[in-house]
Amino acid sequence: MEQFPDMGRWAIVIGDCIHNLRSTLDHLIYSIAVNFSGSDPPPDAERLSYPMESRQFWKLGILRHDAAFMAEFQRLQPDIRPEWKGLRLLAVLEELDNFDKHRTLNVMFAEPTTMIFGLVAPGYFPTYENVTHNFGPLEPDTEMVRIVERVPIPMNVTVEWRQSVAPVVGHTPASDGRERTGVIDLIQELSAEVAFVIKALSRFL
Repeated sequence: MEQFPDMGRWAIVIGDCIHNLRSTLDHLIYSIAVNFSGSDPPPDAERLSYPMESRQFWKLGILRHDAAFMAEFQRLQPDIRPEWKGLRLLAVLEELDNFDKHRTLNVMFAEPTTMIFGLVAPGYFPTYENVTHNFGPLEPDTEMVRIVERVPIPMNVTVEWRQSVAPVVGHTPASDGRERTGVIDLIQELSAEVAFVIKALSRFL
């Protein structure tokens, strides 16, 4: 690549996206509490936020006393919702948000998508018998591909190479052992999960 991506900038941008999604859930709980109590601020305003596990349900404040709300809320917990690629999405959302509060996210660049390359010259037919490529995390000056031919390559050979790179973010191991996931796919799935929660709880607003 002509210039290595600005990892610091990507970490800040992605961290901001994560934090905004997490804050959306907190605002949702606050708004429901306002509706329940008929006052703004509602009781327990200082503690209200979206808990990600049952031992944190005290963060719901007065909402804990409504049986219908709690029945719906229970089924929205990370351990109840289906996994996506071995990840409990709401749990990952909280993990990444908490991590980013103290330091920038562990964002790196990898090549998880496509690579197209070729050696072109009149009358030359490459064998491509020995090709190695890097699909793991990239750092500046990382070797991305190597082609070793069994015969000397003519001087007039043109190398054609196109490679797609995408940011990935580190997280605790998924159920399949994977410790990093493509950021674009992950944020799309996190957004869809947050939208699902909002829709499920919207009748209490």
